[in-house]
Amino acid sequence: MKKSLKLVAAAFAAVTAMNCTGVTAFADSLRTIDGVRYRYSDTGEDLGIYTGWANTSKGRVFYNKGVKVTKNTVINGIRYRFSSDGYLTGKYTGWTRSSRGLRYWSDGVLLKNMWLKSGSYYWYAGIDGYMTVEKVPEKFPALNALTEEEKQTLFEDFIGYKDGKGGWQGITAEDLSVKKYYGTYNGCEAVVIWCDDIVCTDDIQDISIAGHTVSLPSGSYELLLHRDGTFISVKDAYDHGYLSESDIDKIAYYSENR
Repeated sequence: MKKSLKLVAAAFAAVTAMNCTGVTAFADSLRTIDGVRYRYSDTGEDLGIYTGWANTSKGRVFYNKGVKVTKNTVINGIRYRFSSDGYLTGKYTGWTRSSRGLRYWSDGVLLKNMWLKSGSYYWYAGIDGYMTVEKVPEKFPALNALTEEEKQTLFEDFIGYKDGKGGWQGITAEDLSVKKYYGTYNGCEAVVIWCDDIVCTDDIQDISIAGHTVSLPSGSYELLLHRDGTFISVKDAYDHGYLSESDIDKIAYYSENR
């Protein structure tokens, strides 16, 4: 039994030594000449222009025919994101467009042979990933725009709601605008109101209400219901029974399709 353990330990040590030697030799075998990366054997033999991955102190890079990749690139079927100076930042998720059309990638993988939904459209990714599109039937009718009189009432009540707090001192109705209008429910308007002179955060805010998600384009915005001459958050309005689940369904729909 002891002899067997010694043999296993010796074999493991030999493999480890081989791996370490391989890494060192491999690292020393890549050289850049006139901006092109070449690979050399342990004995100095020229193995040609290098294509492949390499690890550096600043991160992982990829060479294509000796040149460092500095833009999003498909490698062995996976689309990767690279910084402008050539360092790997992860797998790509999102749309790409070429002369043939649109395609969508999820965690580096090209989606094929499946339906997707984005906004008011269904997309079908074919065998090569290129999309055909069909418009989704409208779930709810288009909203009528608020009148100028309705906006003025909203702005005056909004100033009272803010009451000069949190940097809102001196704000007038002329400084305000309706950033989003989500419809009127039992005479109460669901809105986002803001003053353009006040700096917003650039993060996206997702609000979950009754199983629906409403995304606001700035984390500084408030999703509010105008009720009884003042404002309450739409989430609190639902929790207090002022809005029904079907109302929230409509608000979520209009947040995505307006």
